[in-house]
Amino acid sequence: MAVIDTFRAVVPYYAAVVDGTVNTLLASSSLRLATSGWGNVYEEALSYLTAHRMYLMGYRSDGDVSLAQIDAKANAAGPAVSKSAGDVSEGYTAAPRMTKIGKSDGWLMLTVFGQEFIQLRDSRVMSHVGLVDINAG
Repeated sequence: MAVIDTFRAVVPYYAAVVDGTVNTLLASSSLRLATSGWGNVYEEALSYLTAHRMYLMGYRSDGDVSLAQIDAKANAAGPAVSKSAGDVSEGYTAAPRMTKIGKSDGWLMLTVFGQEFIQLRDSRVMSHVGLVDINAG
């Protein structure tokens, strides 16, 4: 199975993004993720990391790129928790249960794709693996 096929299977959210763009972004993400230690889940991890980066770059589910109109369908920070009383409402997001958050994992927690990456990484006993946030400052 080609990496693009794995991406399409685990990240149907980006079905509208053309293969050429996805392949370019997969190649870019592969430079940030060592192949060792992942075993047979490397392509899945690479797919989640790529989808996470795509979301942070402004890619939307319809294939357009716009930081001004981020598509809320990606549930950017996990499940929403909210309560309201009359005209006052309070809402926040919570990290999924069973997700270990390390010092450098904050940027991965911004999307469900990054959270899936962390869970997959932790399932491989690879919590020591760090990534560089090339999108930061």
